[in-house]
Amino acid sequence: MVTSCEIKFDNNPNGTYLSGQMITGKVILNLSEKKKVRSVYLKIEGYAKCSWTVTKGRGNGRRSITYKGREDYLNQVTYLLGTESGPNLDLAAGITTYSFACMLPESLPSSFEGKYGHIRYSCKAVLDRPLKTDKEFRLPFSVIKSEDLNAIPSLTIPTKSEIIRHFYCCCFKSKPFYMSAAIPFSGYVPGQKVDLIIFMNNQSNVDVEGTKVTLERSTQYISQNPRKKIRSELLAVKEVYGTGMIKSGSGEVRISLEIPPLSPTNINYSRIITTCYQLRVVAKVNGAHKNPYLNIPIKIGTNPLLASLPIPQYNTLFDASFSSQPSAPSISHPMDLPPPSYEEATQIVPEMSVDDANISIFNPRYPVWNFSSQMPTAPIYPAISPIKVPLN
Repeated sequence: MVTSCEIKFDNNPNGTYLSGQMITGKVILNLSEKKKVRSVYLKIEGYAKCSWTVTKGRGNGRRSITYKGREDYLNQVTYLLGTESGPNLDLAAGITTYSFACMLPESLPSSFEGKYGHIRYSCKAVLDRPLKTDKEFRLPFSVIKSEDLNAIPSLTIPTKSEIIRHFYCCCFKSKPFYMSAAIPFSGYVPGQKVDLIIFMNNQSNVDVEGTKVTLERSTQYISQNPRKKIRSELLAVKEVYGTGMIKSGSGEVRISLEIPPLSPTNINYSRIITTCYQLRVVAKVNGAHKNPYLNIPIKIGTNPLLASLPIPQYNTLFDASFSSQPSAPSISHPMDLPPPSYEEATQIVPEMSVDDANISIFNPRYPVWNFSSQMPTAPIYPAISPIKVPLN
């Protein structure tokens, strides 16, 4: 019987890699006695998978339909000992170490965990035993698809959303309530703060008790069987609160929301799972009225916009190697900004399925930047002219 099997990544204890990077590591077997095997191999795999069940009908006509989808991105098998159809071999008792390497394709989407699906990567060591069930040992790892926000110039343009609402009591309509929210740019990275300016002109007779800004992740899961169907999930990732506005009053509310560890926006790299992000700004009004709200879409990337950085960092760039491997791909960053750390997405609880029963819960890690709040920053807001609000 195998006493233990350990899979270790070289110079990368957290197992976090960029797409296009070389993975190297070791498989360490520790056997209590000599064992007969056909082969020992390592399988490195990556895939997207989604599944959900819909129940239709009532009574005896009630039936359930399970929608599923799967897309494979990586499936590399390396034989460490023996071959698939070779003769049986003896594994000696004691510790045996095997080295492995795998080049990750550039096109791999980022690791992702959601309610109805996931994008996962893992290394699996397998002892192929003749006439016996194979022994398997799995180690998950994270993959990050690099998303340089500077490649999309439109993300540097200030974004503004606005709404005008009237409140009703019986047949009477109030004077208008106007709210706008503006951000200096629409591309951000984890660790960066989104600075919002919320302007309210409350000509109504209803008090606004407070404001709330929610970072929301919108995910679409696309099934293949029994047919194509789309399931949507909207997740509130983080919330921050601000002050309100009394009736017949006007003014600004400034709120900052720091982006937590999150997977980058993914709308192009997977046919099974797509993700995007938005900020929802809600005005909590007094009474039984519906709360006015507005949405501002944002893009989450891995490389921060140069225009969003402190002034001394605008002109000089250098490459900092990812992890400690000198040949690894790198995330370029400004000279005075430290390279990112890689942190778990603690706001997201991984979904577990039957085929994951032998795997402990694994949270992917994502790059998180450390922005110094003490450095002078670039101008935040170009002038944005407010619209005129009608008073009746």
